[in-house]
Amino acid sequence: MTNEEPRSEARLRLLMAAAGHDLRNRLHSMLMNVDLLGTDSQRPAEVLRTEIGRIDELLDQYLRLIGWHEAERQEISLSGSLEAAVRRARACAEGIEIRVDRAEVAWLVDEAAVARALDELLDNAARAVGDKGSITLSVRPCPHHVEVVVCDDGEGIAADRLQALLTLGSSGWGRAGLGLSVVRQVARAHGGGLTLRSAGPGRGTEAVMRLL
Repeated sequence: MTNEEPRSEARLRLLMAAAGHDLRNRLHSMLMNVDLLGTDSQRPAEVLRTEIGRIDELLDQYLRLIGWHEAERQEISLSGSLEAAVRRARACAEGIEIRVDRAEVAWLVDEAAVARALDELLDNAARAVGDKGSITLSVRPCPHHVEVVVCDDGEGIAADRLQALLTLGSSGWGRAGLGLSVVRQVARAHGGGLTLRSAGPGRGTEAVMRLL
């Protein structure tokens, strides 16, 4: 057995554990809302539909991670993608304060992959701010690429943890999962990358996804 084989086996175990964690989170959200069915509110049914859709997207993303291919691009409005991501986030977290700095930027992207990445970035930001604080989404056009930026004024990240959060098996701010690994993979499939910045604990976080 080569040295590469044990490493590959360990990465596979990590991938499976992270996948199980992500799917379990979605299923727990669904179960909590099942208990609310039968009330006058339409929210439980809406959340269930959203979570089922996300589970389907997660499974598709895991298959892509196993054998990632070049992004299947089409020209879309990135500001429209941001607005759609905000609507999905609000469907699962009522009352969250999210702002979109609109800039009409059309770009060639894999729309489904970018939507998945935005969902992950918003999920992390929402957990960071909790029921206080705010999140801002924006698109910054650059000479040869575009930047999709998600900023929050939440718990922030210590400098020595920033790089570790981008490794396989990290969902976000100290949690297991595939979240930020998926975002980075989406960015790389578009020829770009993912950068995290934070002034430190309690001082918020900025996530920048670059797309070429």
